[in-house]
Amino acid sequence: MKLFEMGPLDYSLPTQIAFGWGRTAEAADLAASLGRRALLVTMKDLSAGPRIADILRKGGIEVEVFDGAESDPSIEGIDAAALRVREGGFDFLVAVGGGSVIDTAKALCLLARGRGSAWDYTIEMGDDRRMGASDTPPLLAIPTTSGTGSEVTCIAVMTNKGLSKKAPIRDPIIFPRIALVDPELASTMPPKLTASTGFDAFTHAYERFFGGALSMLVHVLATTGMRTVVENLETAVNEPDNRAARTAMSWAATQCAMALAPPGGEACLHVFGLPLGAVAHVPHGQALAAVMRVITRESLRRMPKRRPELATIMGLPEESSDEEILDCIEAWLKRIGLPTRMSGHDVTEHRISCLMAAISRDRITKALGEEFGEDDIKRLYLDAL
Repeated sequence: MKLFEMGPLDYSLPTQIAFGWGRTAEAADLAASLGRRALLVTMKDLSAGPRIADILRKGGIEVEVFDGAESDPSIEGIDAAALRVREGGFDFLVAVGGGSVIDTAKALCLLARGRGSAWDYTIEMGDDRRMGASDTPPLLAIPTTSGTGSEVTCIAVMTNKGLSKKAPIRDPIIFPRIALVDPELASTMPPKLTASTGFDAFTHAYERFFGGALSMLVHVLATTGMRTVVENLETAVNEPDNRAARTAMSWAATQCAMALAPPGGEACLHVFGLPLGAVAHVPHGQALAAVMRVITRESLRRMPKRRPELATIMGLPEESSDEEILDCIEAWLKRIGLPTRMSGHDVTEHRISCLMAAISRDRITKALGEEFGEDDIKRLYLDAL
């Protein structure tokens, strides 16, 4: 095992993980420790929502369903639903869906006991941001995609339509109490969604891999997580019924997100990708793929010691050059059907000013230093066209 520099570690994952094919049947048994009355958050037309609601009810849980979660959780939509949560007298919440549904449920957990808007809890608010109350209701997270890993993180990404910005909430109080990860639920994802969410899983480990000094635990979580995605995502896309690949991708999504649990830096892939979602409405995983090449080039420039291991993760010899690694990643993304340039989403040069207005300068400064200025941001976006 190659450790470039041993970093400090403070690790806490207060989420109980129940993983395995077909374990959705255990939902009521797992939920029993959280209370007797639940709000189940899901999306319309997502068959897993009613199915799990029925399992919970048969197990003696009183369930009310909110199926208004959005594919891109907005402050406006979440704030509008907050009154229902505050007045519902729920013991706990259940999220059934992809990362957007789980993030919506996390925000609703905060607002169940908190004041103001969900945006007030995002890191965009800086020192003025609100934190969750100690009596925030617990959450049972049941993912139906293999990507965000939101079931084991204290992060929830919000969109502010009025500001055309995306920003995360980061608060330990929104760690789900229980994560029920059943690969069977994700086995019906169509190829494009499988590719997009699967690549998102890869990027979580990637962020931490290039985020600074690595403890042994985070190093293992990140590198083996990335390797598992590289070895299984293409099969999951091309062979939707391949149970082994689906199971591997479900676990990889959870594991890659576990690498984010301890405090640490980031490579800024998400920082540059989020504005594409907020401004151009590019789906999250696809937005990350569109800026992957330029961010990886920058990351390898800053941290050349990471090059040999990233090469082997991608199936290349250790001595591979930066360009060989970049070409390999780009070819992989193309094989799974993800555009590798912003122009693939009809984003042209005239929209770069809007992307720059939506980007988080504070996160860029923390990750890349104060010397990384406006010209550098523009240069990366131009290179990603």
